[in-house]
Formats: sequence, C-alpha cells, structure tokens
Amino acid sequence: MKPLTERVNTMDRKILNVLVVGFGRMGKRHAAAYEGLEIFNLVGICAREYQRSDAEADYPRAAFYLDAHTAIREASADIVCIATHIDSHESLSRAAIDNGADVFLEKPVAPTLAESAALLSYAREKGRKILVGYVRKHDPLWKAFVDKGKELGSPVVVRFLIDQPSTGDGWRVHQSILKNSSLTFDCAVHYVDMMANICGAKPVGVTGRAVRLHGDASLNGNYGFLGVEFADGSVGSFDSAWGPMVGAKPSAVITATGPAGSVSIISVPGSKDDEKADRQQLVYEPAMADECNTRDIEVIYDEQPERGSENDAFILQQQCLYDCVTNDSPMDQHIADVLTSMLIVAAADESIASGKMVELQPADVKP
Repeated sequence: MKPLTERVNTMDRKILNVLVVGFGRMGKRHAAAYEGLEIFNLVGICAREYQRSDAEADYPRAAFYLDAHTAIREASADIVCIATHIDSHESLSRAAIDNGADVFLEKPVAPTLAESAALLSYAREKGRKILVGYVRKHDPLWKAFVDKGKELGSPVVVRFLIDQPSTGDGWRVHQSILKNSSLTFDCAVHYVDMMANICGAKPVGVTGRAVRLHGDASLNGNYGFLGVEFADGSVGSFDSAWGPMVGAKPSAVITATGPAGSVSIISVPGSKDDEKADRQQLVYEPAMADECNTRDIEVIYDEQPERGSENDAFILQQQCLYDCVTNDSPMDQHIADVLTSMLIVAAADESIASGKMVELQPADVKP
C-alpha cells in the first residue's frame, strides 16, 4: 500500500465500508481520501483491467472487481463511491441504493435534469443519502471565495475562465466526456453552483455557446461558454476550452466584482529557492472612495493545503459524507443547490442547440 499521507485520526467512531467504482483521476483521489481517514474501510475497487496493477499495489486490502454491478452486490459496502462517466451514474446509483448503500456520486448527477431530479428523489424515497461531488464546496480557499463574494453587494459579476490543455491520455478522457455530454454540462456545473450561492438571487436567463476547435465531428464542442442572468441584475459567466490546441499553461480567471470591490483567486509563483510550487491566494480589493485613491490588497487566504492533509478538500468532502450518513443529517439544501446548478447547465445546452437565450421561470428553480 502506498497511501498519500498518514491517515487522519478521527478517534473512536463507527467505521463505514466503502466501494469505489471507477479508478480514473477522480476515483483515485477519492480512494486516497477514504484510505486516509480511519472512519472508512476501503473494501473494494472496481476498475478496468489495465488499472488492476495500480489498484492492487496501492490498496492490497481492497478486493478488485471488473464489473460494477457484481462489485455492488458482493462488496457489502455501506458507501458506494461512483466516479465513472455520466452515462452510468443513474443505473449504478440505483443499484447501490437498492443494495442498501448510501452513495457518493461524482458530478454531474445524470445526463439530464429530469434524470438527475428523479435519482435524487429516489434516494430520498428509499431513505438513502446521495452526496454529489462538488468538491469546491469543501475547499477552504473556494469556501472563503464564496463567503467574501457574498459581502460585495448587489448586483455582482462572477467570472470563471478555466482552460484545460490536454494531450495523450488526458485528451482521450476529454473526448470520451464530449461524446456523451457538453463541456459546460460536465465541467461548469459546480462553478455555476458557486455563482448562484454568491449572487443569492434566482437565475432568470441562461445563454450557452459551444465550438468544436479540435477532434472529429462526433464530439460536442471542446470550447464552451455559459452566461447566467440573475433576478437582481447579477451576472455569472463560465468560459473554458479543452484539448491540445489550448495554450501549454492553463489559463484561469476566478473573480467576483460588486459595489464593495472584488475578490479573486490568483496564482502566486514559488521562488527558485523555495521548495514549494506555485500556490494560490484569495485576495480582496475594496472599492475606491474616488478614482484618484489607491487601495490596499488584502490577502484573505494564502495557499491551499497539501494534498492528503486533514484540510484537503477531498478529505473534507468525505468527512461531510460520513457525518451526513452517521448523523442522518438533512440534505435538502445540498439537493436544492445541485438541482439549481443542473437546471442552469441544462438550460445552457438548450441555448447551445437553439442559439437563443433560455428564460427561466421562478417555478423552474424549485427543488
């Protein structure tokens, strides 16, 4: 076994058995989080044959499965973590629920808003929890970004530019996503969640655009834009491109601007003599009293924690899941947030198809 870090001590608490289905980039991160927490026992991993050696080397105590439905039936898991592509999310989640397990489900929930709502409703009817993998909700840096964004006043403008250059295996993964989903539906959904939480107002209109800049005609566009208008005049935008035509260094603009100033997540290069790589900071720039004044920049949060530490977002996310399951915590707000974000990205797909803005009615955004 090669855990990323020492296991996080959680004292004497009930241990939940976990099965991880899917062992790609996200599945590996989740497996490491479960292995790093004493409240979980990783009993199984379901993956493809070529991933067997890595899974068995890193997690020798976990049974290895090639078939997901067999794994769900045989692993006796309290939690099933589903980190597969979107087209299998609903069937695997329902199988896990029917087998008496709670579910951690990577975003997006399902290929359509209707399927997503039906699955979350099914879990509630069966008395089971589904925590959807909006990892930014648990990241201290991004939580601070949302909290400070709420203090900027109304209206507020929230902008995300998140380019992802990819080649080789990374581009093959992106292509497999783009065969079944749009870039904005798959990637923008948890950024949209942050927009909605910062703005606090109902979304009333959505515009989506997509362009295929690389790859064959079977793929959805690997550039995507999504714009959201809110009832208070606030605006949110998401802009991203995937693929080998994207610049070698990823681009990122993460900022919210309102009457009280702006808050941004910026990358700070590490020094040549510093062992630490580039780190991220959350900075606040207050509004100026007049155009001639200067203003001080306040660093609110400096540097994300090391991966695998007790403050790592993936660790915190799984601790949240544990508390939801063992304390039977209400998940109404989580479900409402998920469905609002799903509504917006579904409307963006509709806008991409029609070329027109999609208007949302108040009833559309009720969970």
